[in-house]
Amino acid sequence: MTDNKATPEATPLTPEPGQSLVLANEVYRLLGTYYIYQDQIGWSRIQTIVAVEAGVLAGALSRKGILGPLALVLGTLLLHWLYRLIRRDWQVRDHTAGLLADVNKAYGFDFTPPPTLGVLRGRVVLARLQTGIVAVNLTLALIQTVLFWHLARTPSTALSTILLG
Repeated sequence: MTDNKATPEATPLTPEPGQSLVLANEVYRLLGTYYIYQDQIGWSRIQTIVAVEAGVLAGALSRKGILGPLALVLGTLLLHWLYRLIRRDWQVRDHTAGLLADVNKAYGFDFTPPPTLGVLRGRVVLARLQTGIVAVNLTLALIQTVLFWHLARTPSTALSTILLG
């Protein structure tokens, strides 16, 4: 089968020794599509983090007693696991980008040029955002816990009525 014409009768169902049925451009297209998929799934999870954090803050600040701090702590744990999923998505994406970069170097162009400022990379911004969310949630949980225990000991104040119900 030395004829390269792609007619239905000339296309083998099994490759000859040393040949592949998968064309290089199909592999490249698959890698490019997979890279975009991994990048999009990471960013959609960031949107999920923002939505979950808004829900955690709204729920925690609307709850009286110890339920508010508990919601903040449990919500922070959930957000941490979402953050770890994003990091894994981007790890897989970067591996795929490395494979694409190897092919691109052979053609003389760079798939992903380096950022001008490293601090503006998505992974750096996300890490700082995650640290800020954890700090805010745990600080609010501590403040609510201290207020709860302090006001539980002095139930005659109007504020304790508001916070404890």
